[in-house]
Amino acid sequence: MSPATGRPPSWRRSATLDRLGDPDRGTVLARIVAEGLGTYAAYVHAGGALTPAEAIGSSPGEWRSAMDHASHLGTAAFPILNSRDRADLDRVASRSLPVLAPGVGAPGYFLGFRIVQAYETAHGPGSWVQMIGLPVREALRRSGYPSLSS
Repeated sequence: MSPATGRPPSWRRSATLDRLGDPDRGTVLARIVAEGLGTYAAYVHAGGALTPAEAIGSSPGEWRSAMDHASHLGTAAFPILNSRDRADLDRVASRSLPVLAPGVGAPGYFLGFRIVQAYETAHGPGSWVQMIGLPVREALRRSGYPSLSS
């Protein structure tokens, strides 16, 4: 288990490996969805023992800030979703630099968690696991998550 999130460290790796044929493999969007699956799995696995903030490794204040800036985070991430550039991949995972919105570190974890949460809301309890085998763009589309747009 990761001490920061309480999730098995292999979850993100598993979500990434399942996407070997995905044309979006290695992109910022793929990273966001993989982090979302890993953090949401930790949240579900904890059976109510973790808050969403704890599942993504954030404080309650950081979670509130991310919620307050969710639309901005999505808009800021949109132009780099197709990027495979290491600097862009790091931008969505950095906890030390709030690069997409003030006070929000690791925005990709937040956005990914919210995408998976939206998927489950749209398709019913437990349906989030279906996302594991979907191409990331299809998973995003089926989630109906509104904040990753220009």
